[in-house]
Amino acid sequence: GAVKENSDSVTQVCKKVGEKFKDIPNPTKKGYTFMGWSPSVPETYPTKDETYTAMWKMNKDTVKEFASDHIKDWFVTVIPQGQTVVIETKDNSSWNTYINETPEDDEEYDYQKEYFKGVFLKDRTVELSSFSISKFEVTQALFEAVMEINPSKYSSNPAEGEIQELRPVDTVNWFDAITFCNKLSLLLGLEPVYSVEGITDWENLSYSDIPHKNDNLNSDEYYEYVDKWNDTKTDLSKNGYRLPTEAEWEFAARGGNPKAKEWKYACAGVTLAKNVYIDSPEFDKYSVETDLSDYAWYGDHYDSEIGTHQVGLKKPNSLGLYDMSGNVEEWCSDGWEGIYSPETVKDPLGNDNHHTGVTRGGTFSSYYLGCLVSSRPDGNPAFTRSSNQMENTGFRLARSIR
Repeated sequence: GAVKENSDSVTQVCKKVGEKFKDIPNPTKKGYTFMGWSPSVPETYPTKDETYTAMWKMNKDTVKEFASDHIKDWFVTVIPQGQTVVIETKDNSSWNTYINETPEDDEEYDYQKEYFKGVFLKDRTVELSSFSISKFEVTQALFEAVMEINPSKYSSNPAEGEIQELRPVDTVNWFDAITFCNKLSLLLGLEPVYSVEGITDWENLSYSDIPHKNDNLNSDEYYEYVDKWNDTKTDLSKNGYRLPTEAEWEFAARGGNPKAKEWKYACAGVTLAKNVYIDSPEFDKYSVETDLSDYAWYGDHYDSEIGTHQVGLKKPNSLGLYDMSGNVEEWCSDGWEGIYSPETVKDPLGNDNHHTGVTRGGTFSSYYLGCLVSSRPDGNPAFTRSSNQMENTGFRLARSIR
Protein backbone atom coordinates (compact mmCIF):
# COMPACT_ATOMS: atom_id res chain seq x y z
CA GLY A 1 0.00 0.00 0.00
CA ALA A 2 1.13 3.54 -0.78
CA VAL A 3 1.92 5.87 2.14
CA LYS A 4 1.90 9.64 1.71
CA GLU A 5 4.11 11.50 4.14
CA ASN A 6 4.71 15.14 5.02
CA SER A 7 5.48 17.12 8.14
CA ASP A 8 1.90 17.15 9.44
CA SER A 9 0.07 13.99 8.37
CA VAL A 10 0.27 10.64 6.63
CA THR A 11 -2.43 8.81 4.73
CA GLN A 12 -2.37 5.01 4.95
CA VAL A 13 -4.06 3.47 1.92
CA CYS A 14 -5.77 0.15 2.62
CA LYS A 15 -3.96 -2.85 1.17
CA LYS A 16 -5.35 -5.93 2.85
CA VAL A 17 -7.30 -5.81 6.06
CA GLY A 18 -5.40 -7.45 8.89
CA GLU A 19 -2.10 -7.54 7.00
CA LYS A 20 0.73 -5.87 8.88
CA PHE A 21 2.43 -2.85 7.35
CA LYS A 22 5.77 -1.28 8.09
CA ASP A 23 5.99 1.26 10.86
CA ILE A 24 5.38 4.79 9.67
CA PRO A 25 8.57 6.79 10.29
CA ASN A 26 8.26 9.64 12.74
CA PRO A 27 8.23 13.02 10.98
CA THR A 28 10.45 15.91 11.96
CA LYS A 29 9.78 19.62 12.09
CA LYS A 30 12.31 22.28 13.05
CA GLY A 31 11.59 23.74 16.48
CA TYR A 32 9.08 21.04 17.43
CA THR A 33 9.06 17.67 19.15
CA PHE A 34 6.92 14.93 17.61
CA MET A 35 4.40 13.65 20.21
CA GLY A 36 2.67 10.90 18.22
CA TRP A 37 -0.15 10.39 15.73
CA SER A 38 -3.83 11.17 16.10
CA PRO A 39 -5.53 8.77 15.97
CA SER A 40 -2.94 6.21 17.01
CA VAL A 41 -1.57 4.23 14.08
CA PRO A 42 -2.66 0.56 14.29
CA GLU A 43 -0.38 -2.38 13.70
CA THR A 44 -2.35 -3.66 10.71
CA TYR A 45 -4.04 -2.02 7.76
CA PRO A 46 -7.35 -0.35 8.60
CA THR A 47 -10.61 -1.30 6.92
CA LYS A 48 -10.59 1.93 4.93
CA ASP A 49 -8.22 4.71 3.99
CA GLU A 50 -7.20 6.66 7.11
CA THR A 51 -5.35 9.94 7.68
CA TYR A 52 -3.14 10.23 10.74
CA THR A 53 -2.25 13.73 11.94
CA ALA A 54 1.03 14.44 13.65
CA MET A 55 0.88 15.94 17.15
CA TRP A 56 3.61 18.47 17.90
CA LYS A 57 4.95 20.26 20.94
CA MET A 58 6.80 23.54 20.49
CA ASN A 59 10.33 23.63 21.80
CA LYS A 60 11.05 26.44 24.26
CA ASP A 61 12.83 28.62 21.70
CA THR A 62 9.94 28.16 19.28
CA VAL A 63 7.42 29.14 21.95
CA LYS A 64 9.49 32.20 22.79
CA GLU A 65 9.72 33.25 19.14
CA PHE A 66 6.01 32.62 18.57
CA ALA A 67 4.88 34.49 21.69
CA SER A 68 7.17 37.45 21.03
CA ASP A 69 5.94 37.75 17.46
CA HIS A 70 2.29 37.19 18.41
CA ILE A 71 2.16 40.14 20.84
CA LYS A 72 4.69 42.34 19.06
CA ASP A 73 2.21 45.10 18.18
CA TRP A 74 -0.37 44.39 20.84
CA PHE A 75 0.27 47.03 23.48
CA VAL A 76 -1.14 50.54 23.78
CA THR A 77 0.44 52.98 26.23
CA VAL A 78 -2.43 54.33 28.31
CA ILE A 79 -0.39 56.44 30.75
CA PRO A 80 3.17 57.21 29.56
CA GLN A 81 6.26 56.36 31.58
CA GLY A 82 6.94 58.72 34.48
CA GLN A 83 3.42 60.14 34.48
CA THR A 84 0.47 59.64 36.79
CA VAL A 85 -3.16 60.52 36.24
CA VAL A 86 -5.45 61.67 39.04
CA ILE A 87 -9.17 61.14 38.46
CA GLU A 88 -11.20 63.29 40.82
CA THR A 89 -14.86 62.49 40.44
CA LYS A 90 -17.11 65.29 41.69
CA ASP A 91 -20.52 63.96 40.63
CA ASN A 92 -22.34 60.87 39.35
CA SER A 93 -21.89 61.63 35.67
CA SER A 94 -19.57 58.68 35.14
CA TRP A 95 -22.63 56.42 35.30
CA ASN A 96 -25.87 58.40 35.52
CA THR A 97 -25.61 59.48 31.89
CA TYR A 98 -26.85 55.99 31.01
CA ILE A 99 -28.38 54.64 34.27
CA ASN A 100 -31.04 56.63 36.09
CA GLU A 101 -30.76 57.69 39.71
CA THR A 102 -32.59 55.58 42.27
CA PRO A 103 -36.36 56.05 42.29
CA GLU A 104 -37.69 57.31 45.60
CA ASP A 105 -38.06 54.61 48.27
CA ASP A 106 -36.67 51.86 46.05
CA GLU A 107 -33.98 50.23 48.16
CA GLU A 108 -33.79 47.11 45.98
CA TYR A 109 -33.01 49.19 42.90
CA ASP A 110 -30.38 51.12 44.84
CA TYR A 111 -28.74 47.83 45.84
CA GLN A 112 -28.69 46.47 42.28
CA LYS A 113 -27.30 49.70 40.93
CA GLU A 114 -24.14 49.39 43.02
CA TYR A 115 -22.95 46.68 40.61
CA PHE A 116 -23.14 49.07 37.66
CA LYS A 117 -21.50 52.27 38.93
CA GLY A 118 -17.88 51.29 38.32
CA VAL A 119 -14.89 52.55 40.30
CA PHE A 120 -15.00 56.27 39.51
CA LEU A 121 -17.57 57.37 42.07
CA LYS A 122 -18.61 60.76 43.37
CA ASP A 123 -16.07 62.13 45.89
CA ARG A 124 -13.63 59.30 45.17
CA THR A 125 -10.16 60.20 43.90
CA VAL A 126 -8.15 57.53 42.05
CA GLU A 127 -4.50 57.99 41.11
CA LEU A 128 -3.09 55.69 38.43
CA SER A 129 0.56 55.16 37.53
CA SER A 130 1.92 54.58 34.03
CA PHE A 131 0.82 51.38 32.31
CA SER A 132 0.09 49.80 28.96
CA ILE A 133 -2.65 47.37 27.98
CA SER A 134 -3.12 44.91 25.14
CA LYS A 135 -5.35 45.80 22.21
CA PHE A 136 -6.70 42.27 22.12
CA GLU A 137 -7.90 39.56 24.46
CA VAL A 138 -5.42 36.69 24.87
CA THR A 139 -5.93 34.28 21.99
CA GLN A 140 -6.24 30.52 22.11
CA ALA A 141 -3.05 30.24 20.05
CA LEU A 142 -0.99 32.26 22.53
CA PHE A 143 -2.46 30.57 25.59
CA GLU A 144 -1.83 27.09 24.20
CA ALA A 145 1.74 27.92 23.18
CA VAL A 146 2.61 29.09 26.70
CA MET A 147 0.48 26.68 28.77
CA GLU A 148 0.67 23.61 26.48
CA ILE A 149 -3.11 23.24 26.60
CA ASN A 150 -6.18 24.93 25.16
CA PRO A 151 -8.98 24.68 27.76
CA SER A 152 -11.50 26.60 25.64
CA LYS A 153 -15.02 25.31 25.17
CA TYR A 154 -15.12 27.15 21.85
CA SER A 155 -12.08 25.43 20.35
CA SER A 156 -13.73 24.50 17.05
CA ASN A 157 -16.51 25.59 14.69
CA PRO A 158 -15.55 29.29 14.30
CA ALA A 159 -17.87 31.66 12.49
CA GLU A 160 -17.47 31.67 8.73
CA GLY A 161 -14.30 33.45 7.64
CA GLU A 162 -12.84 33.62 11.16
CA ILE A 163 -9.54 32.08 12.28
CA GLN A 164 -9.99 29.55 15.07
CA GLU A 165 -6.60 30.15 16.70
CA LEU A 166 -7.36 33.88 17.01
CA ARG A 167 -10.50 33.44 19.06
CA PRO A 168 -10.04 34.47 22.71
CA VAL A 169 -9.17 31.75 25.17
CA ASP A 170 -12.12 30.91 27.40
CA THR A 171 -12.87 28.62 30.37
CA VAL A 172 -10.06 30.26 32.32
CA ASN A 173 -10.18 30.83 36.06
CA TRP A 174 -8.19 33.59 37.80
CA PHE A 175 -5.43 31.22 38.85
CA ASP A 176 -5.00 30.07 35.24
CA ALA A 177 -4.74 33.68 34.08
CA ILE A 178 -2.06 34.75 36.56
CA THR A 179 -0.07 31.57 35.91
CA PHE A 180 -0.11 32.37 32.20
CA CYS A 181 1.09 35.92 32.93
CA ASN A 182 4.02 34.69 35.05
CA LYS A 183 5.00 32.02 32.53
CA LEU A 184 4.92 34.52 29.64
CA SER A 185 6.97 37.02 31.66
CA LEU A 186 9.67 34.45 32.43
CA LEU A 187 9.66 33.18 28.85
CA LEU A 188 10.37 36.68 27.53
CA GLY A 189 12.90 37.64 30.18
CA LEU A 190 10.68 39.82 32.37
CA GLU A 191 9.93 39.87 36.10
CA PRO A 192 6.89 37.88 37.23
CA VAL A 193 4.27 40.03 38.93
CA TYR A 194 2.44 37.40 40.98
CA SER A 195 3.73 35.32 43.89
CA VAL A 196 2.09 32.42 45.70
CA GLU A 197 3.46 30.84 48.86
CA GLY A 198 5.23 27.59 48.01
CA ILE A 199 5.36 28.17 44.23
CA THR A 200 9.00 28.71 43.26
CA ASP A 201 9.12 27.35 39.71
CA TRP A 202 6.43 29.01 37.63
CA GLU A 203 8.14 28.06 34.40
CA ASN A 204 7.57 24.34 35.02
CA LEU A 205 4.29 24.57 36.93
CA SER A 206 1.84 22.24 35.18
CA TYR A 207 -1.73 23.08 34.28
CA SER A 208 -2.97 20.25 36.51
CA ASP A 209 -1.29 21.87 39.53
CA ILE A 210 -3.37 25.05 39.22
CA PRO A 211 -6.35 24.99 41.65
CA HIS A 212 -9.87 24.46 40.34
CA LYS A 213 -12.96 23.21 42.12
CA ASN A 214 -13.36 19.46 42.06
CA ASP A 215 -13.73 16.57 44.49
CA ASN A 216 -10.38 17.46 46.03
CA LEU A 217 -12.14 20.24 47.91
CA ASN A 218 -13.13 17.56 50.42
CA SER A 219 -9.47 17.43 51.40
CA ASP A 220 -8.14 19.76 54.10
CA GLU A 221 -4.78 19.70 52.36
CA TYR A 222 -6.34 20.91 49.12
CA TYR A 223 -8.23 23.68 50.95
CA GLU A 224 -4.92 24.89 52.37
CA TYR A 225 -3.38 24.81 48.90
CA VAL A 226 -6.25 26.88 47.46
CA ASP A 227 -6.00 29.36 50.34
CA LYS A 228 -2.37 30.03 49.43
CA TRP A 229 -3.48 30.90 45.90
CA ASN A 230 -6.29 33.06 47.27
CA ASP A 231 -3.59 35.04 49.10
CA THR A 232 -1.64 35.72 45.88
CA LYS A 233 0.55 38.83 46.11
CA THR A 234 0.61 41.31 43.23
CA ASP A 235 3.68 43.51 42.76
CA LEU A 236 2.90 46.34 40.34
CA SER A 237 6.54 47.48 40.45
CA LYS A 238 7.58 44.43 38.39
CA ASN A 239 7.90 44.81 34.63
CA GLY A 240 6.24 41.53 33.62
CA TYR A 241 2.87 40.78 32.11
CA ARG A 242 -0.17 40.83 34.35
CA LEU A 243 -3.89 41.40 34.43
CA PRO A 244 -5.00 45.04 34.47
CA THR A 245 -6.28 46.32 37.77
CA GLU A 246 -9.99 47.05 37.81
CA ALA A 247 -9.34 50.80 37.82
CA GLU A 248 -6.88 50.49 34.92
CA TRP A 249 -9.36 48.37 32.96
CA GLU A 250 -12.21 50.85 33.38
CA PHE A 251 -9.93 53.84 32.73
CA ALA A 252 -8.81 52.25 29.45
CA ALA A 253 -12.32 51.08 28.48
CA ARG A 254 -13.59 54.65 28.89
CA GLY A 255 -10.85 55.92 26.58
CA GLY A 256 -8.30 57.15 29.12
CA ASN A 257 -9.40 60.80 29.16
CA PRO A 258 -11.93 61.94 31.80
CA LYS A 259 -12.43 65.22 29.90
CA ALA A 260 -13.46 63.56 26.64
CA LYS A 261 -17.07 62.78 25.76
CA GLU A 262 -16.23 59.06 25.45
CA TRP A 263 -15.50 58.95 29.18
CA LYS A 264 -19.25 58.95 29.88
CA TYR A 265 -20.18 56.40 27.23
CA ALA A 266 -22.09 53.37 28.48
CA CYS A 267 -19.91 50.86 26.63
CA ALA A 268 -16.42 50.91 25.15
CA GLY A 269 -16.78 53.11 22.08
CA VAL A 270 -20.53 53.72 22.16
CA THR A 271 -23.30 54.94 24.49
CA LEU A 272 -27.02 54.44 25.03
CA ALA A 273 -29.68 56.33 23.15
CA LYS A 274 -30.82 57.63 26.53
CA ASN A 275 -30.55 56.61 30.15
CA VAL A 276 -33.07 54.22 31.70
CA TYR A 277 -33.57 52.20 34.86
CA ILE A 278 -31.40 49.08 34.80
CA ASP A 279 -34.35 46.82 35.64
CA SER A 280 -36.65 48.44 33.10
CA PRO A 281 -37.84 46.61 29.94
CA GLU A 282 -36.82 49.82 28.16
CA PHE A 283 -33.15 49.08 28.81
CA ASP A 284 -32.93 46.47 26.06
CA LYS A 285 -35.16 48.57 23.82
CA TYR A 286 -32.77 51.48 23.92
CA SER A 287 -29.76 49.23 23.50
CA VAL A 288 -31.07 48.33 20.06
CA GLU A 289 -31.17 52.00 19.09
CA THR A 290 -27.40 52.30 19.40
CA ASP A 291 -24.64 50.85 17.24
CA LEU A 292 -23.14 48.62 19.93
CA SER A 293 -23.03 45.77 17.40
CA ASP A 294 -20.36 47.75 15.53
CA TYR A 295 -18.14 47.55 18.63
CA ALA A 296 -19.07 44.35 20.43
CA TRP A 297 -20.12 40.73 20.10
CA TYR A 298 -22.99 40.61 22.58
CA GLY A 299 -26.38 39.09 23.30
CA ASP A 300 -28.28 40.54 20.37
CA HIS A 301 -26.10 38.41 18.08
CA TYR A 302 -25.66 35.40 20.35
CA ASP A 303 -25.21 32.05 18.64
CA SER A 304 -24.77 29.22 21.13
CA GLU A 305 -23.24 27.01 18.45
CA ILE A 306 -20.49 29.53 17.70
CA GLY A 307 -19.92 31.38 21.00
CA THR A 308 -16.79 33.54 20.89
CA HIS A 309 -15.39 35.33 17.86
CA GLN A 310 -11.95 36.10 16.51
CA VAL A 311 -10.45 39.04 18.40
CA GLY A 312 -10.21 42.47 16.80
CA LEU A 313 -12.99 42.21 14.20
CA LYS A 314 -15.24 44.91 15.67
CA LYS A 315 -14.45 48.62 15.95
CA PRO A 316 -12.06 49.64 18.76
CA ASN A 317 -12.71 52.29 21.36
CA SER A 318 -10.96 55.66 21.24
CA LEU A 319 -7.71 54.15 22.63
CA GLY A 320 -7.63 51.49 19.91
CA LEU A 321 -8.70 48.63 22.22
CA TYR A 322 -10.88 45.87 20.80
CA ASP A 323 -13.60 43.80 22.47
CA MET A 324 -13.57 45.76 25.72
CA SER A 325 -17.33 45.18 25.62
CA GLY A 326 -18.52 41.68 24.77
CA ASN A 327 -16.84 38.52 23.38
CA VAL A 328 -15.38 37.17 26.67
CA GLU A 329 -15.53 38.84 30.06
CA GLU A 330 -12.06 39.64 31.35
CA TRP A 331 -10.33 38.95 34.65
CA CYS A 332 -8.75 41.86 36.52
CA SER A 333 -5.95 41.64 39.10
CA ASP A 334 -8.21 42.70 41.98
CA GLY A 335 -9.95 40.70 44.61
CA TRP A 336 -13.59 41.83 44.56
CA GLU A 337 -14.80 44.23 47.24
CA GLY A 338 -17.33 47.01 47.64
CA ILE A 339 -16.06 50.47 46.71
CA TYR A 340 -16.67 53.36 49.05
CA SER A 341 -16.40 57.11 48.81
CA PRO A 342 -15.22 59.58 49.79
CA GLU A 343 -11.70 58.19 49.65
CA THR A 344 -8.39 58.73 47.88
CA VAL A 345 -6.54 55.68 46.55
CA LYS A 346 -3.45 55.07 44.42
CA ASP A 347 -3.25 52.07 42.09
CA PRO A 348 -5.97 50.22 44.03
CA LEU A 349 -5.95 46.42 43.99
CA GLY A 350 -9.19 45.67 45.82
CA ASN A 351 -9.41 42.89 48.37
CA ASP A 352 -6.13 41.17 49.32
CA ASN A 353 -7.93 37.83 49.27
CA HIS A 354 -8.77 36.58 45.77
CA HIS A 355 -11.40 34.04 46.74
CA THR A 356 -13.77 36.29 44.81
CA GLY A 357 -12.37 38.07 41.78
CA VAL A 358 -13.42 40.82 39.38
CA THR A 359 -14.43 40.32 35.76
CA ARG A 360 -15.24 43.16 33.37
CA GLY A 361 -16.66 43.85 29.93
CA GLY A 362 -19.47 41.33 29.44
CA THR A 363 -19.58 38.39 27.02
CA PHE A 364 -20.85 37.31 23.63
CA SER A 365 -24.08 36.23 25.36
CA SER A 366 -24.51 39.33 27.57
CA TYR A 367 -27.16 41.90 26.94
CA TYR A 368 -26.34 45.60 27.03
CA LEU A 369 -26.31 45.76 30.80
CA GLY A 370 -23.45 43.28 31.10
CA CYS A 371 -21.38 45.17 28.53
CA LEU A 372 -21.35 48.48 30.44
CA VAL A 373 -17.86 49.86 31.13
CA SER A 374 -18.96 50.30 34.74
CA SER A 375 -20.51 46.85 35.27
CA ARG A 376 -18.50 44.92 37.88
CA PRO A 377 -19.95 41.46 38.64
CA ASP A 378 -18.00 39.31 41.02
CA GLY A 379 -16.51 35.95 40.12
CA ASN A 380 -14.81 33.06 41.88
CA PRO A 381 -11.26 32.21 40.83
CA ALA A 382 -11.60 28.66 42.17
CA PHE A 383 -14.60 27.83 39.99
CA THR A 384 -14.25 24.65 38.02
CA ARG A 385 -13.03 25.40 34.54
CA SER A 386 -16.07 23.67 33.08
CA SER A 387 -18.69 25.81 34.85
CA ASN A 388 -21.09 27.90 32.81
CA GLN A 389 -19.54 31.10 34.12
CA MET A 390 -15.97 30.21 33.20
CA GLU A 391 -16.96 29.20 29.67
CA ASN A 392 -17.43 32.90 28.94
CA THR A 393 -14.31 34.14 30.73
CA GLY A 394 -10.88 35.09 29.40
CA PHE A 395 -8.51 38.00 29.91
CA ARG A 396 -6.23 40.60 28.36
CA LEU A 397 -2.73 41.66 29.39
CA ALA A 398 -1.30 44.77 30.98
CA ARG A 399 2.18 45.92 32.01
CA SER A 400 3.45 48.53 34.42
CA ILE A 401 5.77 51.09 32.79
CA ARG A 402 8.41 52.02 35.33
